[in-house]
Amino acid sequence: MAKGSSPVPPQKNGPHKKKQAERTSLLSRLIHPKLTLRLVLIVIYFFLYGLSNLFSLYEALADQQELATFWVSLCSALLYLPASVGIAQLLPWGRKLSLIISALAIILAVPILFFFGAYLDAGLTLLLNAMIFRYLLSPECRLLFAR
Repeated sequence: MAKGSSPVPPQKNGPHKKKQAERTSLLSRLIHPKLTLRLVLIVIYFFLYGLSNLFSLYEALADQQELATFWVSLCSALLYLPASVGIAQLLPWGRKLSLIISALAIILAVPILFFFGAYLDAGLTLLLNAMIFRYLLSPECRLLFAR
């Protein structure tokens, strides 16, 4: 060391700190740490439903099915997948979008249940979305999404 020069003090935000920030996984960046078990289940349900609609979209394109099948699958995937990400990150728009999706699913399931006789499918859809809607409106859930 030269005369009169002082050693360089270690920086608080040195390279080891940067490496630690880089080590966080994609999953830990996508999921908020305060996510409750109920919200995790909602995220999984919305994600799997949106993903299955993407597969239905591919099937509609590959088999050249009716245009309505294509649009229903596309719209469902474009609604459910962003809602699952918004809920996973506890973003207020994710909660609002999920409330809209659940309300639409309930409204569409009622006539299917009573007029078309798809009791198991429509009944399960009605039950799951009613539970999701109720939880998303609960004070506990509102508090989680308050920013």
